[in-house]
Amino acid sequence: MSEEVTIIEPQDIGHFIEWLGMGTYYEYHPSGKPWPKMKRKEQEAFRGLVTIVAEAISKGLILAKRQPELADALIQHLNAMRPGYPAELLTGMLADYEMMRKGDIYFKSRKEGWKPPGAL
Repeated sequence: MSEEVTIIEPQDIGHFIEWLGMGTYYEYHPSGKPWPKMKRKEQEAFRGLVTIVAEAISKGLILAKRQPELADALIQHLNAMRPGYPAELLTGMLADYEMMRKGDIYFKSRKEGWKPPGAL
């Protein structure tokens, strides 16, 4: 049985915010090229979008810490615009976090010489 992630570990938040920025880039950028295949301008655009997303999320978390009632107000606002949308966002973020955690394990293992079956 697979373990379902329900919380984001505090020690992972900095890395996870960057991960969300990278995911946003690949979701909305037309090329979707991996980093090594990007030209210099594409790499700059990638870094820029990751920075924008990371800063926006950071500002939101800091503001929610100062005024926790804002989180509830935003959830109500989003539900009024599109019922169930906050739950969709949360489910997606938790799935992204799980991918990040598994990815980190994968990359740590590769550094130690392990490769998954079929990997180059």
